[in-house]
Amino acid sequence: MKRLSIKKLNALIFAVIIMCAAAAPLAACSGAAAVPQNIRVEASDDGLSARLVWDAVPGADYYRVRVNGVVLETGFTYQNPPLTEGFLYGAMTAGEVNKLSVQACTLAGASSAFTSEVEFQKLPRTAPLDAPRIELNGATLSWQPVEFAGSYQIWADSRLLDTVAESPYTVDPAALRLPVGEYRITVVAVGDGNIHGDVINVPSASSNAKTYYQSAMPALAAPALSVDAASGTVLWTAIAGAVGYAVRIEKAGAAGPPTVKTVGADTLSVSFTAPGVYAVRVKALANGVTAFSGGYSEPATVTVN
Repeated sequence: MKRLSIKKLNALIFAVIIMCAAAAPLAACSGAAAVPQNIRVEASDDGLSARLVWDAVPGADYYRVRVNGVVLETGFTYQNPPLTEGFLYGAMTAGEVNKLSVQACTLAGASSAFTSEVEFQKLPRTAPLDAPRIELNGATLSWQPVEFAGSYQIWADSRLLDTVAESPYTVDPAALRLPVGEYRITVVAVGDGNIHGDVINVPSASSNAKTYYQSAMPALAAPALSVDAASGTVLWTAIAGAVGYAVRIEKAGAAGPPTVKTVGADTLSVSFTAPGVYAVRVKALANGVTAFSGGYSEPATVTVN
């Protein structure tokens, strides 16, 4: 049997120690080692990727990284300069300021203190919301809710009609003042402004289109006014189809804009008791389905002594 020399035996024992050290899991650090210097975050221009970089510590076998107070229990071995790529970035929270620090360790169990913390804000990725699928029944527009949507834009061709929180929506030609014609109605979902996972949503593409035809509608006539000077009351004629009246009151010499009051369809007069000279105009309000609201009447003047 061939015997090993002392020199070869020592070499074999050293090799076994190295192999065992390499195969063993990295333990928590203890003891003392030099603290890494010049720790910094190198971010991409769009803020969607980042590298944590520091100067290599002579004699360090690996480093431990702490993110927001939590030590990542994985050892790293780096070349000069060392850096962490996707793994570190995935450990950070999008939209928040993340605090990062580093500790140097050796396989013999020595470690440094953690470095001072550096801060980095990971920007969320952007992704469009799903486009709504709409239905149009007469003037009623409806769609199913879109996940993470906070509002919906209603479009007629390239004209933004309205922004609403939910379905359904009534296309009101009186309020929208749409000219007579044919319109391509679509809906766009808009994000709620929150970060979901590491994604913040941007508006969806336009929904499928529905055709809406705006026909001509009459405007209600302006009421005829009369004044009862003895009581200081303005009266007006009822207008067929009116759902109420807007009364515009302007007092001579008063500062500020005129007062506008809305009254019901069964109210056909307004009285004044405070001294002064008042100019009163009235217009009939329509339901927006069979007619538009009309314009204001000619003024009636009331003098109260």
